[in-house]
Amino acid sequence: MNPHEPESNMPLSNEDFEPSRFEPHGAVTVLSEGNIVRYDVTGPFNAEFMVLVVKLVDKLYSEVVNKGPFGEVTVFRNSMLMPPDAISRIIDVLQRWKIRGCAPLATAWVIEPNVDGALLMVPLFEKKFSAAGHPFLRCDNVEEAEIWLKKILLSMKPQNTNNAGPSQTI
Repeated sequence: MNPHEPESNMPLSNEDFEPSRFEPHGAVTVLSEGNIVRYDVTGPFNAEFMVLVVKLVDKLYSEVVNKGPFGEVTVFRNSMLMPPDAISRIIDVLQRWKIRGCAPLATAWVIEPNVDGALLMVPLFEKKFSAAGHPFLRCDNVEEAEIWLKKILLSMKPQNTNNAGPSQTI
């Protein structure tokens, strides 16, 4: 297996890629579980880190979307501070994934009370995601995030109208 081509059920890490001219600031692990892509990220972050994350999940999203609608849960640790170019990169990539038909249907961020920069970054991203027409929720724990995402994903599944049995649950 080529380490630069992730398998959808294997955890992925930023350590799987070589750094660019500037060293990426931040750490990420990504794992696809059913129709939820889970991120565990430790900041602060820079734009080079965001480039690395996009490379890490680009192929994964193309594969996951083939299984049906999906959402993403990101757990932030330490800090979520990032410069404006990193913020722009996140929204630009989301728009690109939407055009390609492989964007997550919704994004939930789990932010513990001690995460640096949350008071600054969350309102900023709420505005950015809203402007992009992308459902977003800030949560206190993973369970809350999963419940919200599953409701959204269930609302996007086609309803069974032929009475042939119950529809598939998530």
